[in-house]
Amino acid sequence: MDKTIETTSAGKAKQQQKITDLRAQVADLTKQVNNLEKEKQQQKQLHEDKHANELNNAVEDAKALLKYAQDTADDADKKVKTNILNQ
Repeated sequence: MDKTIETTSAGKAKQQQKITDLRAQVADLTKQVNNLEKEKQQQKQLHEDKHANELNNAVEDAKALLKYAQDTADDADKKVKTNILNQ
């Protein structure tokens, strides 16, 4: 009987150790999943930031082009008016 109790106790200890090991593996996998989620969010934010910067640059380029076009039109208008007045 004592041998049965020892075997049962030893078996329970081994099973408990397996459970502890499995819980440690679950904790490690949870940490890995959380890290991957964070990395995914960082990559998403990086992509969004890059896209926003590209859009901002495009808007600034468009504004500069518009100003250049307006200035060119204004200069041409002044030259035409000056030529008309001088004739």
